[in-house]
Amino acid sequence: MYILILMILFVPLTLLNGWVLLNFWNWFILPLGMPEITFGLSVGFCIMISFITQKYEKPEEETTEAKIMRIGSAILNPFLFLATGWIIHLFL
Repeated sequence: MYILILMILFVPLTLLNGWVLLNFWNWFILPLGMPEITFGLSVGFCIMISFITQKYEKPEEETTEAKIMRIGSAILNPFLFLATGWIIHLFL
């Protein structure tokens, strides 16, 4: 069941992460004179960064609570980063 939930969430979370990266790029990188990027490119960047930085550690039997925390953090982290970036952006 856990794997099925991860598979279902993969596409929406990848798109969400791409959208967050696009906002960060527009807020913090674009003013430095870098070119604007598209949504598709930001999603591609997210996939590439995940691929490069991913490390696989075979956990011992993971508890249900740990699985719920992992899924919850995958959903909440993009929103927390976006909120933090938005607040910082207000002061620039």
